[in-house]
Amino acid sequence: MKRALITGLTCLLLCSPLFGQFGKLKKYLDKAQHISDLKIDDEQERDLGAAISARIRALYGVQQDVEATRYVTLVGMVVAQQSGRKKLDYRFILLDSDSTNAFAAPGGFIHVTPGGAGLDEG
Repeated sequence: MKRALITGLTCLLLCSPLFGQFGKLKKYLDKAQHISDLKIDDEQERDLGAAISARIRALYGVQQDVEATRYVTLVGMVVAQQSGRKKLDYRFILLDSDSTNAFAAPGGFIHVTPGGAGLDEG
């Protein structure tokens, strides 16, 4: 009888943390399932990206340098063809900014800030 009681208590003590961990795991799996339910289609992604891009362009302005925009688009398309989303309709936008950076919005909207030096030098 003592042996059964000790075995039962040992199992209870050892298994309690294990059940606690499974409870946390279930919580994370439920959250992951909820996130996977938030999938959007290509058109929704494009609309979201267009809205974000419009706000970014309104904030910074767009450079009207046709040659620089053509160059950025050419380089960008070469890079984009190496991605997993080759059929996405990428748009490369040259922003009017003193910083040097690049960032993307959903749906293939790529924003490039060439900084004060510009692309025509060098």
